[in-house]
Amino acid sequence: VQSRSDLGEQQAIEQQERARQEVWASTTAEELARLRTACSTLEIRSEKAEGKLATTQAELAHVTDATATMHKRLLNSTTQLLRVQEECRILQSKNEGVVAS
Repeated sequence: VQSRSDLGEQQAIEQQERARQEVWASTTAEELARLRTACSTLEIRSEKAEGKLATTQAELAHVTDATATMHKRLLNSTTQLLRVQEECRILQSKNEGVVAS
């Protein structure tokens, strides 16, 4: 059999424990709300970054295509230049033959 003071002390301890648990629950709920907000912010930033990445990849693909096109043009121009140089050598050689005779 507990005395009244023991019972009162037990109730006070239980009340303190309930108060402590309520503070913990409130603190936990606040922290959870902060974490949810942070997650939402990160999701938004991630979506924006993904959009920028997609745009950058599209731009890079365009630049790569343009570079390939310019490379083909350069090769064609170089080939034409080599042909013209060869023709010039042939003509120069013929001219030297004509001048020598």
